[in-house]
Amino acid sequence: MQSLIQQFGVRASSFLTLRRPQSGAACASHLGARRVGDAVSATADDQIKMLSGVLQSVCQKLLANIRELDRANNELTDLMKVCAVPAIFVDEKLKVRSFTRESRRIYRLSHQDIGRSLLDVTCGLNYPTLSDDFQRAAQTGKAVNRYLEQRGCAVRYFIRILPNFCRDNSFGGAVLIFSPVEGRDWGTA
Repeated sequence: MQSLIQQFGVRASSFLTLRRPQSGAACASHLGARRVGDAVSATADDQIKMLSGVLQSVCQKLLANIRELDRANNELTDLMKVCAVPAIFVDEKLKVRSFTRESRRIYRLSHQDIGRSLLDVTCGLNYPTLSDDFQRAAQTGKAVNRYLEQRGCAVRYFIRILPNFCRDNSFGGAVLIFSPVEGRDWGTA
């Protein structure tokens, strides 16, 4: 990604150099004096240098932001591995963005399911209201909590749907977190 941005800066600079207005005799014949043509050429060169500097500055800031996002992404990935909590991250349309390895005990997820609706993935829980709960979290902006049983056995989970919001306050998806529940903790959310 860094090389792409650097190449963009170099190509933009060379493109601007090629688009430079003609100087010398061509400008002199058009404007009537060689000195005026040189002044126009000098002004164009200054503008190109200034634009090139701005492009380089923007590219450096973008590279710094990319490095920062990379670092944050790696830290979150490490945290998901260490916590060993079943969690599924979905976008605003309930499509799978990522998931922890532990969530495979609940949903039959593989890396091929990324980008697929969670409603289309086989779930081991009795959870017919997932879509409604997700919509409620999106509309209210509040977490939705529910106790669910796994099909065919006595394993129970407390599920929490935590909505995510972008900087502009638009709904950006949610994370579904599943916590195993002991029999005595069983209740209603």
